[in-house]
Amino acid sequence: MKKIIYWPLSIAFCLLVMSIAISCSKSDDDTAAAEEEAKRNEQETKLSKKEIITFSFTSLNPPIVGIIDADLKTITATVPNGTDVRKLTPTILISDKASVSPASKEVRDFSIPCTYTVTAADGTTQDYVVTVIESTKTDYTVSSDYERTTHQGYIFQVNFDTQKMQPDADNRMIFTQGNRRDTLSIQPQHIVNRKLIVSIPLDLPLGDYQIKVIYNNQWMYLPYAVTVLPPLPKIEAVSPTTVSAGSQVVITGQYFQSTGNTVLFHKNSTPLTPDAESATSITVTIPSGIIPGKYTLTVVSNGKNDFCEITVI
Repeated sequence: MKKIIYWPLSIAFCLLVMSIAISCSKSDDDTAAAEEEAKRNEQETKLSKKEIITFSFTSLNPPIVGIIDADLKTITATVPNGTDVRKLTPTILISDKASVSPASKEVRDFSIPCTYTVTAADGTTQDYVVTVIESTKTDYTVSSDYERTTHQGYIFQVNFDTQKMQPDADNRMIFTQGNRRDTLSIQPQHIVNRKLIVSIPLDLPLGDYQIKVIYNNQWMYLPYAVTVLPPLPKIEAVSPTTVSAGSQVVITGQYFQSTGNTVLFHKNSTPLTPDAESATSITVTIPSGIIPGKYTLTVVSNGKNDFCEITVI
């Protein structure tokens, strides 16, 4: 019996095995190349990373962790009322191999927004703007019956419905005009019976002010603006003090209007037109026919007044 040999089938089978082997080898090479490419991409990503991961104030009790907006590259932290935001030390965690400036645990003034720059290992940079906000919550309130106006060289006071003043507390008022960045911090002249009283400087510009009251190491803004007006008129002397009816007297002092002052002659509050006037002197004539006796002269200037006494003989 003759052997039948299927040569064509054998050859086909060998070719199939060789094809599978070559395909497997190529697949292994492709996998290795893909893995190598992934490693390179991962390394490049690490070198280019420049993120702030956490931004916190661990020295505060309790620690405060800032809220990071990854899209806007901003960080916001709300600290307790009374925190001295001018001297805060942040702890900053950043991407591996990156650096940050200013450095972590470096004292900064956060009374205004601060910019932190993160530099990646490849030299690229990313800025983050950090804003620290003091909580407005206080354990006291200010009485709303405070005066809405005050004067250069005068006083301004607010009343509190709180306990006694804390020893060594930071107590003051900060005056800010409009959108100006410059402010004036005024230490109290008196602290009595839950009242905080400050003296308004003579050179404080006239106008409306927003007032930040710091009391017992906490702060709040007064709900209404306060208007600073020109100084109150101040009589320093009158000459002569004894005068005849129909004669002139000279009233000297400070902070009178240059023109437009009014002098009221009591007892009947008769207005006297000044014969001469300036910011420091007003001359008036005493009406004729006045009955001898003591009289009051009231100077009305800038809507406010001061008075002195004379004797008519």
